[in-house]
Amino acid sequence: MLECYFRREKHPFASYHPEIQTRCVTRVRFVDIREGTARQRSSPAPRVPITSGGYVQTVQTLIELLELPGGWNSYKASPIRKENVNFAVELLARLMRIDTPAPNVVPKVRGGVQLEWHTRGVNLEIAIGSPDDVTFFAEDSRGHEEAVEEELNESTLARWIDRISE
Repeated sequence: MLECYFRREKHPFASYHPEIQTRCVTRVRFVDIREGTARQRSSPAPRVPITSGGYVQTVQTLIELLELPGGWNSYKASPIRKENVNFAVELLARLMRIDTPAPNVVPKVRGGVQLEWHTRGVNLEIAIGSPDDVTFFAEDSRGHEEAVEEELNESTLARWIDRISE
């Protein structure tokens, strides 16, 4: 198993939780060709053909959110659920281009995550309550196109991502 460690100095929640230190583990799968069997030491990491700085930065921030304890907002917020972070990472791997800026990553009090871009005259927000409960809101703040608010539709979402990536 390969491991990499990183620490973000100015994590938005570090002032509340100075003990937060994030560990990122790259997982590998070994295949024994002679025996025709796979020996899995851990689950394989998601494949991203082209990674941008924005994608890597976003993945790091999402991983950091997993370290937030219950009550991270000084009330009764739930810890961020791993399946929501995994879904966000996989969704961004499919949608982000090399020139897509990193979104703002916002933890949600019920264990979800929200990804937001407010750039190039576009407001785009993807809310992940669970992998089965994903919605997005997109609007052209200049009024050139009508706002869209709907359940996950990757082809529509990809067109909005293209607009902020140009």
